[in-house]
Amino acid sequence: MIDSFGSAEGTVVVDARTEESHRLLDRQLAKRGLTRNSPPDDRAQWREFLDAVARSYLEGEQGRELLERSLAISSEEMQDLYSRQRAISACAQALLFSRDDEAVPDALAAVVKATQASCGWIDVNVETDAFPQAYERKWSVCGSEPAQGEDGEHTSRSWKESSVDVGDLSQGAVLTRLVGTDCCDGTCTATYVPIIGERGWTATLVTGALGPSPMPPGDLEVLRVAAGMLGSFMDQLEANRRLAERQAELEELIRSKDQLIASISHEIRTPLTAIMGYARLLRDSQLSLSDAESEAFIAMLVDQGDELSNIVDDLVVAARADLGHLEVVAVPIHLRAQTNQVLEAIDPNGHLSVRVAGNEVAALGDPSRVRQIIRNLITNAARHGGTSIEVALHLDEVGAHLLVVDDGRGVPDGHQDGIFEAYHRAHAVPGVTRSLGLGLFLSRTLARLMSGDVSYRRVAGQTIFDLTLPTTHERLGR
Repeated sequence: MIDSFGSAEGTVVVDARTEESHRLLDRQLAKRGLTRNSPPDDRAQWREFLDAVARSYLEGEQGRELLERSLAISSEEMQDLYSRQRAISACAQALLFSRDDEAVPDALAAVVKATQASCGWIDVNVETDAFPQAYERKWSVCGSEPAQGEDGEHTSRSWKESSVDVGDLSQGAVLTRLVGTDCCDGTCTATYVPIIGERGWTATLVTGALGPSPMPPGDLEVLRVAAGMLGSFMDQLEANRRLAERQAELEELIRSKDQLIASISHEIRTPLTAIMGYARLLRDSQLSLSDAESEAFIAMLVDQGDELSNIVDDLVVAARADLGHLEVVAVPIHLRAQTNQVLEAIDPNGHLSVRVAGNEVAALGDPSRVRQIIRNLITNAARHGGTSIEVALHLDEVGAHLLVVDDGRGVPDGHQDGIFEAYHRAHAVPGVTRSLGLGLFLSRTLARLMSGDVSYRRVAGQTIFDLTLPTTHERLGR
């Protein structure tokens, strides 16, 4: 007998490996029509049987080794997959719960740690005067730590100076290049993965790995997923930035409108009260007033009506400017003639002493808007300037100039930068009616719409507001 498994005294307990061996022997015996109670009866049959058993044992051992090796490989792959999934999760978590870009280094470090890269950085596309196609290295990490030398100041670099094809990146291609970096302590293989959002290719996720080997496919997948999340995150940051700007604009608009309402409540009421008062006097006292008194009251009514009309005109223009609906034309005009029309309108009786100096000057502009600028500049000088006011005209290589000059004390310190802002008042003169604070703002706005400008300067004790307009390159009145 080959083996005995039982006896009268008890049963022999065998382990699993022994049972497997017995099953192997039973299969080999059964193939030959034998059992453990009827073993081979000759030497040749025994030899052939033992060879078959040996081969079966060898094949079993090889199979077991292959299975163990497969299990080990699967375990490594599963571990790599788990590491990549953890990196993607860490990247997503860092970006998901952040409203600013401070989370980007954490997300970048998680990506670098999960791949064979030793460093990583993000290059953000920018537009500069020096480089038509440029980028800034905004975030950088070595391993899981910020790269040395990151001081928050980002220098623009040209894509043309690199070996990277920006056309390929803009189309979403992943590129690999050999580069030299301080982080890798020498030459490393850099993998460029474009970050593409709603505005197209806006940045690039770059990783550097020691040696010339390309990034494994699994690591490339991590980089692609991370680039997609970064693109969405940057889109959200841009949307938040635009929303914050819009909110600031709305808040400024509300503040501006509040100032407008406060100004209107005073400025319109002042001439309107005067108009109503003089009108009632004329109505109630028309039989007792002399002709001279009636003419004086009527003149005051006209003056206050003109003042009210000018205020309304400024308000309408300011409203159109706020809405972006303000349009101008460009036709040849005579600056001296425009000035004379303004003076006749605001000072028909000649009480305001304004000297006009210089030859007739031709310019390009919108006649009604140019007169509005001149009126505002002269009115500003009359209210806040000195006793001597002059309008000087001349041409130079810059353009046609209309200077409103007075000998007043000028704009107080601390107000020079704000005098061209809407509703800004640099002066508070007792007894002088306050203006809306729109005159200089509208003057500069209108001048720039006509490709000109209005500027302020103080020279030799004189205050000068300079209206500059494009010129027709000829002097009129020759």
